[in-house]
Amino acid sequence: MIAISILELHEHTDLWVRKATEQEPIVVMDQGEVVAKIVAMPAKPLSPTLTRKMLPGFAELQAGLRGGTDSTEIISEMRDGQGSILTPAILRRSTSQSRTARTSSLLPKAASASAAS
Repeated sequence: MIAISILELHEHTDLWVRKATEQEPIVVMDQGEVVAKIVAMPAKPLSPTLTRKMLPGFAELQAGLRGGTDSTEIISEMRDGQGSILTPAILRRSTSQSRTARTSSLLPKAASASAAS
C-alpha cells in the first residue's frame, strides 16, 4: 500500500486517483496519521435485463416482427387531417358549438329552464 501526504494528494490528485484505480489502494497521511484511503470502485454489474435469457416464445415473436409505419408519419398525417380519426369536418363541428350549448350543462336545472324561456 502506498502512503502519501495531503499536500502530495492536493498537488497531484489525478495521478494518485489513477494509480489507486490501476494498482493498489493509496493511504493519505496527515502528520503521521492515516486520514483517508483511496480505493478503486468495484466494476458495475450488468443490468439483469441485459444478461437474462429471452423466453423461447418471446424470441419467436420478436423474430417475426417487421418494421411498420413510422410513428412520425402517422402523427404528421393526423396533424394534417389526413387519415386521422378526427377528420377536419369533425373538428369544425366540435369547435362550432355555441357557447350556450356548452355551458347549459353546467347550470342548475332551474336556471337553465329560466334561461330557455
